[in-house]
Amino acid sequence: MENLQVNQYLPPLTNTTGGVKARCIAKYKDRLLVVPEDDPTKLMISARYPYHTRFNALDGGGYIYIDPDSGGSNRGG
Repeated sequence: MENLQVNQYLPPLTNTTGGVKARCIAKYKDRLLVVPEDDPTKLMISARYPYHTRFNALDGGGYIYIDPDSGGSNRGG
């Protein structure tokens, strides 16, 4: 019987990118603005170019909660 080789080039079965899941992304100058699907009162702001894909404060990004007590959503409709 021949040895079967495993195909090492198959795509992953789950999303392994670790990125923010959002329905839309807005661009303001050289930053990205994102409202995550799992927290609709949170507005995430990316760092400036060339770190525009990073949202942590160490690189210049951050987040702010917009009217979290309203019971509504920040998603545009």
